[in-house]
Amino acid sequence: MDGQRAQTRDVGVDAVKAAAILGVVLLHTSTDGYASSMGGFDWYASLFWGCLVRASVPLFLMCSGALLLPPEKDLPLRRLWGKNILRIVVAMCAWAVFYKVFHLLGGGAFSLAALWQGVKEVFVFDQEFHLYFLHIILLVYAFLPLTRLFVRHASAQTLRYALALWFALGILYPTVRPWWPFTLLTGVPTLWPMNMAYAAVGYGLLGWYLTRHLPKPGAAAVLTAAGFALVFVPTVVLSLRKGALEEHYLEGMGVGVCVLAVGLYSLLYRIGRKAAGCRLGAAATKLSVASFGIYLVHVVWLTVFRHVGLTVFAFPTLLSVPALAACNVALSWLCRALLARIPFVRRWLV
Repeated sequence: MDGQRAQTRDVGVDAVKAAAILGVVLLHTSTDGYASSMGGFDWYASLFWGCLVRASVPLFLMCSGALLLPPEKDLPLRRLWGKNILRIVVAMCAWAVFYKVFHLLGGGAFSLAALWQGVKEVFVFDQEFHLYFLHIILLVYAFLPLTRLFVRHASAQTLRYALALWFALGILYPTVRPWWPFTLLTGVPTLWPMNMAYAAVGYGLLGWYLTRHLPKPGAAAVLTAAGFALVFVPTVVLSLRKGALEEHYLEGMGVGVCVLAVGLYSLLYRIGRKAAGCRLGAAATKLSVASFGIYLVHVVWLTVFRHVGLTVFAFPTLLSVPALAACNVALSWLCRALLARIPFVRRWLV
């Protein structure tokens, strides 16, 4: 999502972003498999893939913090609002309108009245589901002057305190809120949990902190396994108990997802730094650069696949989910590469 030359890039962050975009596409592909018979092999396999990559969006937020919070980097307000934020707004509006037209044409319902209604919906943020990330990143970017000021002047102890407070109110409290005795709370304490969109700012700070204080590989592997278990196990148990998918532990601001994000970020960042200068590092950088465009385009191919009957149920979901996701990434990469040949599109839309 930036135009830095390869030699000035942080390949560790590129590796995390590359894995994150693969994870997002895999995640959105896996959700179709949740409609299979609950407790069956396909349901378990789909949920396995979905839980494994559940931290993909938090990883993107952590990368933004790692890249934009370093105090040694200059980020004046004029550039932040005139370039970074403006680009997100332009891309969001353009792609939101595109998806309105795409679905109207695909459903045979296109008309000037329907188009006008779609445009009105775009400007009240009734947009394609995956564009929610752009709404969140706009908020994260708007807070950058404050978070950068905090990072520049805060001591290590204060940084850890801020992260602990964020974890308590933005991650832990929302996770345990449905549990007894927290269900008994009334009044102001029920308002203590941080809103999901504002809690996203904390993921940026976490990414910056981890880049400078990476856990050891063994600890990172344990965190990854523990995070996956904290997402997968309660989701399976509670879903089977109530006879419908329990989505609470799949939320990006949950404890399991946060622990998974810390573990994956730490492992992937180390791998990326070690791969700098080799083919693996170069591939990660290319995928990282294309990640914004792939994210915006990939829902087109999800829709096309469903329209032509190419679903995860074509063969066992343990194999079909990653296979379809890989096809989607390849096609989205190609679309992004073609679109990037147009100067305005390359600068503002992909």
